[in-house]
Amino acid sequence: MALRPLICAVGLSLGCGHTIRMETMDGRAANFDFRSFQCELRAAAPATAADLTIRYLGVSGIYFEWQGVGLLSAPFFSHQGLLRVATGKGRVNKEAIRKGMAGVPRGAAAAMLIGHAHHDHLLDVPHIAQQHPEAMIYGNLTATNLLAGTGDLATRTKSLNQRLGSWIQLSDPNGIALPIRFMAVPSPHARQGPLFHWAPGSVNTANPDGLSQVPLRNFKQGQPLAFVVDFLNPKRGDVAVRVYLQDAATERSGLSPTQAHPALTERPFDLAVLCIASFHLTDGFPEGLLSDLEPRHVMVTHYRDFFRPPHKPVRFVPMLTNRRANRFLERVAASLKAQERPALQWSAPSCGPSGPGWTMPVPGELLQLKTP
Repeated sequence: MALRPLICAVGLSLGCGHTIRMETMDGRAANFDFRSFQCELRAAAPATAADLTIRYLGVSGIYFEWQGVGLLSAPFFSHQGLLRVATGKGRVNKEAIRKGMAGVPRGAAAAMLIGHAHHDHLLDVPHIAQQHPEAMIYGNLTATNLLAGTGDLATRTKSLNQRLGSWIQLSDPNGIALPIRFMAVPSPHARQGPLFHWAPGSVNTANPDGLSQVPLRNFKQGQPLAFVVDFLNPKRGDVAVRVYLQDAATERSGLSPTQAHPALTERPFDLAVLCIASFHLTDGFPEGLLSDLEPRHVMVTHYRDFFRPPHKPVRFVPMLTNRRANRFLERVAASLKAQERPALQWSAPSCGPSGPGWTMPVPGELLQLKTP
């Protein structure tokens, strides 16, 4: 019996969290358990032209749809076990991809944004790119080098290393501008452990083989990026919704958005998508970044244990205990309260946990943001 508390303590230090307390949330009569949530997920969106549709795909994956144009960010469903990540090559789980992408219309994405090149952001990109043949893929130089030997991706992948702080306007295959633009900014990647940083460094030469031939430990992160994404009013050309998109915890962007481009001072941020994984290994995250961005709402992602098979119940990433997860959300709420920005208007309450100014969607959840 004496060993049982010790075993539990060791297990919690490695993760296994899965619960958000009702005290952390708004208007919930019970704790939210990610292992057994009961809310129904909508498969299709009856969106109006003024709605920004956001589908959380799991891990860091998000699908945005605006004015009929889709944008994907780091879709990943082929979870790999710890032993395989340390010693083996990746296996694409096509069935998990099919289920995870069921709510995303085939061919709808005009672009994919990849914040860094670890396998949990890059491994599934070639297979998903086949479903979206017109989508350009934007990432760092390491990502473009790793994808160079895979089908036609060498011609569809663009490195952003030399375009930091510059707007990129999406366009269709005929060169006609689409109502979405984005800007990449440096965003250092947090450590995964107190004395451990997984797969740092870069891949500086083009990989002649497909990703299936690359050991997972060789998916180096490269230059980590965050993205400022503007969803534009198609008639007036001004910004309808401004989003900050991050897929690795960090104190602040290496180049703050206001320094990256003077136009960012003219329009504040509406939504910040933040990574919760490893936040406790940073100094001053999320408060430092939120003080820079001053968003009206925060969406919390990258909490799911991607070493666990995708068909199993959701639990948190290693080292993200229940206590740490709840503390992060409380700190987000306190930062947003101090900024006193007006709330965003959503078409329906979220399935996943939510609180004052924040949402933590469940995998597959669809959210619709009302715009003026």
